[in-house]
Amino acid sequence: MNMYKVDDFVNSELNRQKIPGIAAGIFKNGKPLHLKGYGLSNIEHNVPVLTNTVFQTASIGKMFTAMAVMILVEDKKLILDESIKNYLPNAPADWQPITLRHLLTHTAGLGATDIDVKQEYSDEEYLEQHYSTPIDFPAGTRWSYSNTGYSILGFIVNNVANLKYWQILEERIFKPASMHTARILSDTDIVMNRSAGYESIDGELKNQQWTSASANTLAEGSLYMSLEDYLKWNAIISTRGILSQQSWDQILTPVQLNNGQSYPYGFGWDIQSINNQLVIGHEGSWQGFRTAFLRYEKDNIAFTVLANSSNANVGEILNGIAERYDSNFKRNNDCLIYDEFPLLTLELVTEIEKIADHGVSDKVETNIDGISLVKAAILLKKQGILNQLKLIQNQPNGNHFDRVYKANCVNNVMTIYASFDKDLMQVHSIFIYTEERQI
Repeated sequence: MNMYKVDDFVNSELNRQKIPGIAAGIFKNGKPLHLKGYGLSNIEHNVPVLTNTVFQTASIGKMFTAMAVMILVEDKKLILDESIKNYLPNAPADWQPITLRHLLTHTAGLGATDIDVKQEYSDEEYLEQHYSTPIDFPAGTRWSYSNTGYSILGFIVNNVANLKYWQILEERIFKPASMHTARILSDTDIVMNRSAGYESIDGELKNQQWTSASANTLAEGSLYMSLEDYLKWNAIISTRGILSQQSWDQILTPVQLNNGQSYPYGFGWDIQSINNQLVIGHEGSWQGFRTAFLRYEKDNIAFTVLANSSNANVGEILNGIAERYDSNFKRNNDCLIYDEFPLLTLELVTEIEKIADHGVSDKVETNIDGISLVKAAILLKKQGILNQLKLIQNQPNGNHFDRVYKANCVNNVMTIYASFDKDLMQVHSIFIYTEERQI
């Protein structure tokens, strides 16, 4: 392993992606091979990133919410396949089929709840808003990433345990594992070595936008952790600690949909098979931070990248570090695959052209700021490359297909995530991630 190559690569990405600071770790057999900070944790005060610099976890926190749930399952206080109405009696009647397992695996079918994250709410007030959330599809019939579902899991844990979910994590995981800086988010508490979060708006670096104290405790991903905490967390995973092996098996098993299809997500973990090896992990994005954690199970090696920029492509940085550690970890995610349903691609092109000409359609869900999506669509159309989309992934998902395309623009590479209703042959949702091309 040539750490100079790793350092050179991370520093080059720091500059290329205009990221203020990065913490990167490589862990083998539960031990550190490489722990290092790059750049600045706070630009205004010129504070460098260190191994004990505290970053927000963003959605990596979902794996910890799942741990809190499974701790209560083992304590006989929760039952995975029981209706969540048993724990939330005021929930709507149409939530009766939804179970904890559905929430954990993003298969509950709940739509997104439109909540003002700058407003303070009690748990009860959050739940009342969630109760008005429409059902997008019957529970268990397909997969759809849901922050709403994980927030609800947190409220269930709070109610059943008579403790906040993060208090359970502190007592049952963080303290026993000596994860000294792992804790819930707070803007008012004194948090030593806390990194600032940043975002780029029209090319200008800005501080993260303010979020209410209550929104920053939601169980969808509201923790602080340092690189040193991730090292200790990885040691727990390496030994399948805290929980029983049976519980870990459930956590790390891809969910099975009602039609028998398997979808590559467990309880708070993305689950892949790469070169016949189980690879588990998660990424996160929240309030000026991007995070990535990935484990190759057979080799018992993990990689972590924490960045204090909402625009950072941490997945690419993590894969670059892994490749420089061992060339066997090199991943070619851009391989063109055979398009079995070219009409779906044609439908996507038509929808992007409509967005470029008329703005975002109400018929299509978007997981990105509408203005940004329109800009991306205009660029794709203007450069005439909509007929050159490369299909690189096609994942069956109940009555949907989840597809990933690449588009090489003059100065940018666009990754297009699109979900299609395969019965209607229509686009259901679009997300476009834009990144500056590497020269």
